[in-house]
Amino acid sequence: MKKLDESQIIQIFQVVINPHERFVSEDVEKIVCYNNDDDDDDMHIIVSTDTLVESTDVPPMNHTTKFVDISRKSIVAAISDFAVKGIVPKYSIISITLPKKYAKEDIVIKLAKGFQKAAKEFNLKILGGDTNQGKELSITVTLFGYTKNNKPILRKGAKTGDIICVTGQFGNAAAGLSLLLQSSSSTNKNNLDKRQILLYNKMKKAFWQPKPQLTFGIKIKKYVSSAMDSSDGLAKTLNEMSKQSKKEFTINKIPCEKALEKFAKNDTKYIEKLVFYGGEEYEMVFTVSPHNMNQVKKIAKRQKVKIVEIGVVGRSLASSKNRCDTVGNVVLARTTGSPKKIKDRGWQHFS
Repeated sequence: MKKLDESQIIQIFQVVINPHERFVSEDVEKIVCYNNDDDDDDMHIIVSTDTLVESTDVPPMNHTTKFVDISRKSIVAAISDFAVKGIVPKYSIISITLPKKYAKEDIVIKLAKGFQKAAKEFNLKILGGDTNQGKELSITVTLFGYTKNNKPILRKGAKTGDIICVTGQFGNAAAGLSLLLQSSSSTNKNNLDKRQILLYNKMKKAFWQPKPQLTFGIKIKKYVSSAMDSSDGLAKTLNEMSKQSKKEFTINKIPCEKALEKFAKNDTKYIEKLVFYGGEEYEMVFTVSPHNMNQVKKIAKRQKVKIVEIGVVGRSLASSKNRCDTVGNVVLARTTGSPKKIKDRGWQHFS
């Protein structure tokens, strides 16, 4: 019998559960609570859920593992989806599964402090949840927020001529993960100079302590034509947005900093792999018309958020041989030679 990947599993669930509804992949779901007395007061409740699983989301546990970072990151993953939709999170319910080896007072306190830290950071009230015993650590975070008389920013909506932007720099988190997965002997600090130690610590911090730009996402909401978070990889995000908007995306700038180039020893292929296929950034990828770009830049400056213009939205794919309902079309422009297609790859369960 055929083995399925994550997207195929989701599609089967959707078809069986809601056979008469067309499924459009999104980061959040909207529930409309209608007011029978006055339609203008309809409330749009936004819900998202995300699960962190030890075996797929956490490097092998050792004495350097920080449980505070793990529990905080479980909330960050859900917050990131709200950030790209311009939604204010209000409440959360958390379900946690603990193996017996982690059912110790010091570990549970650290996990609780991570939840507390995230709640304070994002002005979120945790209502409660469920606690279970299992074979590995698993944390499911469900967020609730609302938007009144307004829609979340969708993955589709990019227009020809729009500017493609991202918040922050890419590749650092993937580099940090690769360091964490390496054996301790290969990254022994005794074999590194001071600059290398600082660089490696920077990469590891990028993996363990991502910072989604929630306030920025909320403030630019009315100026953005489409948006999606980058947690599964920049390439996957760009292809999904291109496919849903039925537009070609042309990328003319790789969003990475000098530190990543040093880490990758200026290996162009390795840099592209880290940036486009690494994931774990929890940054915003969005499109905005040139007319609104100055306003977005002003908000970014006030919020001290670094935005990088990485490309432009091109022609429609409606008449293309690459049908837009099955594959995106994202290309990386080159100063020499023909453009290179950015493949629709990134993190996907069961692949």
